[in-house]
Amino acid sequence: MSSTTLPTATRRLLRDLQELKSSPVSTTVTAHPLDSDIYQWHGNLHLSLPSHTFTLHFSMLFPSNYPSHPPSLLLLTRLPHENVLVAVGGYKVCLDMLDESIDGEYKGWSQSYSVRSILMQLEAFLTDERELVNVRLGTLEDARRDAGAFECRKCGSCRGKVWPGFPSEEEVERRVVREVRRPKIVRSKKVVEKRKAEEDGDGWTAVSKKPLVEDVPVTKKKPAGPDFSKAAGKVLVIKPGHQIKRAPKFIALKDLESIRIAKPLESRPAPVDDVAESPRELHYKRIERHNAGLFSTLPYEMMLQILLSGGLSAKDILNLSITCKHINSFCMDGYFWKSFFQRCYPHSDLVASNLDDWLLAFAQESNFAGSEMKCFASKVGMDEDILGVPIDWTVNPKTKCVDYIYIVDSSDFLSRSSFHDDRVRKTTWNKEFKSWCPMYLTEEHFQRALPDIKEFMVEMCPEYGTRLFQPRMVLDVIPKMMNTLVVLLMDNGEKISSKAIEGYFLLHRLFRALLLEFPQLQKEVDERIRRVKESEDSRTKSVLPNFGNFLPLLSVSEKYTWTTPGLSRAIIGEFFDRQVIWTAREHPRIVNVQKLAPTDQEANDKYLSLWLSAGQVSRRLMVFHVRLLFMIQQKKNGNYMDEISTANDLLYGRPPRQVVEKFQRTVQKIMTLESWPDFFDGMFVKRPTRAALTGVLQQSVRNSLRKRYHRAGMDFSKIHASGVSRILLKGQSYSVPPNLKKLEMKESWRWDSNSGSNFLDATCTVFDFKDQLIDEVSYCSRIAFCSDENNRNKSAALRHSGDQMDHTISRGEHTIEIDLEKIGKEKEVKSLVFCMSAWSGAHLRDFKSPEVALVDKISKVEMATYNFGSTRGNEVGGKKSVVMAVLYRTAFGGKWDLKAVGDIGVGDLTRVEVLREEMGRIEDEEDTHVEVQVLTYDVDTNAMRSRKRAGEKSKAITTFSR
Repeated sequence: MSSTTLPTATRRLLRDLQELKSSPVSTTVTAHPLDSDIYQWHGNLHLSLPSHTFTLHFSMLFPSNYPSHPPSLLLLTRLPHENVLVAVGGYKVCLDMLDESIDGEYKGWSQSYSVRSILMQLEAFLTDERELVNVRLGTLEDARRDAGAFECRKCGSCRGKVWPGFPSEEEVERRVVREVRRPKIVRSKKVVEKRKAEEDGDGWTAVSKKPLVEDVPVTKKKPAGPDFSKAAGKVLVIKPGHQIKRAPKFIALKDLESIRIAKPLESRPAPVDDVAESPRELHYKRIERHNAGLFSTLPYEMMLQILLSGGLSAKDILNLSITCKHINSFCMDGYFWKSFFQRCYPHSDLVASNLDDWLLAFAQESNFAGSEMKCFASKVGMDEDILGVPIDWTVNPKTKCVDYIYIVDSSDFLSRSSFHDDRVRKTTWNKEFKSWCPMYLTEEHFQRALPDIKEFMVEMCPEYGTRLFQPRMVLDVIPKMMNTLVVLLMDNGEKISSKAIEGYFLLHRLFRALLLEFPQLQKEVDERIRRVKESEDSRTKSVLPNFGNFLPLLSVSEKYTWTTPGLSRAIIGEFFDRQVIWTAREHPRIVNVQKLAPTDQEANDKYLSLWLSAGQVSRRLMVFHVRLLFMIQQKKNGNYMDEISTANDLLYGRPPRQVVEKFQRTVQKIMTLESWPDFFDGMFVKRPTRAALTGVLQQSVRNSLRKRYHRAGMDFSKIHASGVSRILLKGQSYSVPPNLKKLEMKESWRWDSNSGSNFLDATCTVFDFKDQLIDEVSYCSRIAFCSDENNRNKSAALRHSGDQMDHTISRGEHTIEIDLEKIGKEKEVKSLVFCMSAWSGAHLRDFKSPEVALVDKISKVEMATYNFGSTRGNEVGGKKSVVMAVLYRTAFGGKWDLKAVGDIGVGDLTRVEVLREEMGRIEDEEDTHVEVQVLTYDVDTNAMRSRKRAGEKSKAITTFSR
């Protein structure tokens, strides 16, 4: 049996075992599978506390669908920890990372976790002395006594003979070296054909800066040995009655180790002195010396010593290498880069596979490349499988076309087998996705991935009505992916991180590779840009529906640049024409202009201010693309994009770190653009006068009306009333989805098991347009706004779950469901106020890890997430209540907006007069508006209301009526 026929879980566990052997966690925690079953692991954790020292034995049972599902972990002797429960066969450890029932991003189990990850968390979790106070499981002395007397029947581990044994300090501290190899270069015939196409009729050939690599014909040799072709031609037909035997399932470790498993290459770098000196002829390239000057008189070894001892940086070396050919030969020398690498990165885990690859190793180490070139789920590398990124996308309900395509996480590489065979549909941090697109990592990887790339293109183009790939699909899909990422970056829906920017460059590199693979696309790109530049009809919405999807084409054009006469003027003019409808949504007055442009246009500062206050994200988007052109587009009469592609190929499709950092600073600067001069400076366009800009914007209103982008008398408030792509909801422009129908508030908390039950109450209070309370839901009043009095429970628009208490783990939950579609029909409703309160005499310091989130129940988009962090501090712990958020509208039938408040208080917010006073104070403070984000604060409501708690002893999990 080969490694590829083993079950996914088996292959993954073998990799986990190899990882743990090569890189142990510490000298106090270890684990190993039983010899008879790789799905059963036993381990030991040594606790060294001030008062007690002993070793805990534990077991981990892995399911057959690991890593899709987590293992179950049992301590085989007791430990008085707050998160340890009595279970069948031992004591269950309640680790959040092993809980797949926890729903939400950045929570619960992740397929990227390995056995090593679990051991790291287990060690940190169980050695926290503040949690070792669970009196229901005895004392630490009881735990020490039980651990000393325990003997495992399955593995034989006991006090005198611990199995598995703990790793030594030397084993923990040793480094596992990753070998660096230069990416394989597999040039397709397209490269050669492109070169031949550049020859003119006279036989002259255009010579580029860097010669192209032509295909070398290879004659396949007939394999030695017997000829099996005749036997291979026979087909075995399984007839009814024939029995097909299933291949045996290997779970014993000794059987599995006998199978050749593809494992990451491990090696140890040999000391410099141990490397045999090779003849100079093998590595020293002879060059012409007549132009080398006095440098040619220096011995080879002396020249290398000068370079190494001169205190030069890598940038200095590269600058020196372009001075002359003779110096370049030393600056590119393998021995030099090996010594330079070891001097700059003495603790690196990289080692070159041969002498010529030390420069590549230096490039990867200095750019943090190569360490993540494996699947987060299966842990296979790009040499073993095709790697891609997780993709989410939405379809426009009107056009039935895919409108936004989003790379969910560009740092999460996923293998083809994990996506198709194992059905992985969540990222490392449990973000859901639907599709998968391979990336360009190397030329060889790209050629293997090409069939899957074509399949992805077809999936993203349902409007073509075919399952066959057409090259022009590339021009629809890749720009759409690039534009989606840029929109979220410019709208703060995606953090301005190096990973996000690397994701953009990965897409750009894939775009370049596909243009080279299908040369006809390059002509199509330039032709589309030409039409937009020369014809107004070619840049209208009917021809070019999404202008943002057109802009990425400029970054790969070989003919046009931003400075091409007439191009920037045409693009900016069309941009303003399309912005009219969006600006009018906020300020309808801007469409009130004269039918004909005045002969003498005057500046209108108020008019310019109205335009400036709207469309900020769109202006950022334009500046982003223009700035990008000046960073990655070709230089005049040069091949700059090819040079960038070559540099990126050494880093697996990603740009060098200095490029990422520079672009990151550029993006951060773009986010600060606030004035018209800032905008035009960012576009590299001469600033117009205020009068000229007023005339341009007013003419755009006339153009928009002429092009039917808007109509006379149009109700601009209804724009996007039918909804918006849920992907765009990640940004700031949409605090509430325009088509929001159902909202859910989820709240959870924990308490100290040695104290009585504590309650952290969630409430939703409804106010009218006179700020008078209409109704509310809480633990004791669970339904409100019932449209059918005969069936109040089912017809309620507001619904509270009541107390959901799990006393086995000291955890409580509240859920409030809001049917906003029903509430929106109530003419008197203005706002819904969401609050949390500690019940009775409790304060925030009495709760552990309180969390609450407001979620669109249909799209699952989190509109506000509150993570309280620590509640033990004096500023937070002594408080009781918080007004978390307000969902409001300014008029009946108007758009709902969300305002995250996070206002901490000490009073009883369930008392109407106190809550009304608190809300009035918040509205009067200009600095209380907090954007939807993770906040830290404290809580209380219903503190003054007397309560009776019934049924606490009836069940472990109970719904209480207080």
